[in-house]
Amino acid sequence: MNNLSIKAGDELLARAVLQQVLGAIVTQNDDGSAPSMYDLDIAYPDGRLAAAEVVSTRDAQAMSLEAATHRKVYTEVVALKSTWFVMMRPEAQVRTLRRKLPAVLTDMEERGVSRAAYRSFESHQMGLAGLGIAGCWSTSASQRRPGFYLLSDWKFEWGGEGDDIVHRCDEFIRAVPDVTQKLRASNRLERHIVIVVTPDWVGPFGGIQHGPLPGLAPTLPDGINGVWLVTLRQPPVRVLYWRVGDIWREAEVADQLSSARTRTGPDGGGTAAGATYEA
Repeated sequence: MNNLSIKAGDELLARAVLQQVLGAIVTQNDDGSAPSMYDLDIAYPDGRLAAAEVVSTRDAQAMSLEAATHRKVYTEVVALKSTWFVMMRPEAQVRTLRRKLPAVLTDMEERGVSRAAYRSFESHQMGLAGLGIAGCWSTSASQRRPGFYLLSDWKFEWGGEGDDIVHRCDEFIRAVPDVTQKLRASNRLERHIVIVVTPDWVGPFGGIQHGPLPGLAPTLPDGINGVWLVTLRQPPVRVLYWRVGDIWREAEVADQLSSARTRTGPDGGGTAAGATYEA
């Protein structure tokens, strides 16, 4: 998607996810010919039609800050196996963290701990809270050698697993009323909001990728039938989605433009979606 605009790339990812999981044909509706057009049309094999609007959590200022900070504060650690993101609270001392974090993070990896939220049991057990760390999480997907980033949490919120994701999702949808307005103006009885979740949504981003399925139903605006949370990352892309009358489900998209497999929590049975999207 390097040659596409950011918006077009988000919509391409959303089209692939919807088509693969729903087994439907998803096409572009918003061609710029009229104002306030919704983004995508969904055509089910049985003839039903639905509409989808794609929106992103992307915060340009936050992501610019994150990129600039990463360049300055990345520390390679030979003893580590993963790349760690460490969120500092205002009282944290950078020099102290640089000196103590390698041993702390190595110990966490040896214990099989991949993330710790502020004031959590793991945070206190590992001594993170006392170092002024708001939270940390690891990833093996980074192209960098193992080590850690030190990030200020002035802009980011820690936390974001399970029902926390739902609360953040509800808040986000209320903050973008034009998304709902576009869908309500469509002539479709079924309407979906697809949220492309970017890394600057640190808590929910990590929770969607690695956390448990939420048990709480979202509070969607009237006329909205489903919400999709898609992490913006290299495949495999984990997707959480909820539709009226159903529970939260997940899909893992191994290739954004080919196949996906879906699963549910203990309360629901899984389904496989094998539709192929061709650009």
